[in-house]
Amino acid sequence: METEKFGTPAPDRNSQNTGTSGQLILVVDGGRTHLRLILFDRAGEIIARSRQQGLPLTLSETDWAELLIESAARLAAGQEKTLEEICIASAGLAGLGRKEDCDLLAQSLADGGSPFPWLIESDGHMALRAAAETGPVVLCLLGTGSVFFARDQEGNLHRTGGWGALFEDAGSGFEIARQALLQIFRIEDGLEDNTTWRRCFLDAGGFASVQALRGELYRASAEVSEWAGFAPLVLSLAERGEPAACAVVEGQVQKVCRCVGSLIQKADLPPGAAIVSAYGLVQGSSFYFRVLQEALQATFPEYPARILDKETFWGGWIRARTWMESHLHGGAPPK
Repeated sequence: METEKFGTPAPDRNSQNTGTSGQLILVVDGGRTHLRLILFDRAGEIIARSRQQGLPLTLSETDWAELLIESAARLAAGQEKTLEEICIASAGLAGLGRKEDCDLLAQSLADGGSPFPWLIESDGHMALRAAAETGPVVLCLLGTGSVFFARDQEGNLHRTGGWGALFEDAGSGFEIARQALLQIFRIEDGLEDNTTWRRCFLDAGGFASVQALRGELYRASAEVSEWAGFAPLVLSLAERGEPAACAVVEGQVQKVCRCVGSLIQKADLPPGAAIVSAYGLVQGSSFYFRVLQEALQATFPEYPARILDKETFWGGWIRARTWMESHLHGGAPPK
């Protein structure tokens, strides 16, 4: 469990680049697996967006800064814009939970020649702001991996999970797929007796045998996100009532509920605080969200459960827009 202060301000030393000549907002969202860059005008209209490989943990802050500036320049150039037309950038990046890390990256960006200031925070901060700008809230991010955040009444950020595939990302696409695949190989070894499930899974996935499935899983290029690609198949079979698939989904939903319960207790959240679910797995599967929502509402009846109605990067736009209004209009409230 980690506890951080929500809404850590950008470092003062970054104020030397006011960026006031620009009119555009850049938002960066992501981390190790992928990175999204979105260019907005001041009204909140998306001008351009791109998706690319994430930022490896092995890189230094200087290398991160160089990659971010280069990526921003490419995105702007694709719209015949320049970096000087950007007023402010807001970045929510995985792995930047401490203010010191955010400050260090912001300074590296300034030293690297960025003509505009950067507001740096964790991806959790950004996502929580998209879920609710203020007040207590729980956020379940369920995609290839998973992580759970809560913001308490004092604005502190609490976190559970998000340790990666090796340590069981509860409710994630990878874990749903992994549990189903474990069953298939146990059945093949005679450790479990459910040949109907094995045949159903192989047929639905287009595999002639368990050996063919194993070959696909152990391809040299296979990675966590490709394993997670089996999750929609498991969810589809569960929606059709296949008992083994239903058991996999139910098991993961219960683990999500445990993570949420831990956050409600640790953050001392009052009744009425929303439990918001986001990212591809729930947004791409109405069945999974329905099962998850029913379980959350049954387990925590005083905390309404809903799906995030916008992409998480909007939390970055809100922060950048607030900064623009404060710095360019003498503290006028954001619109």
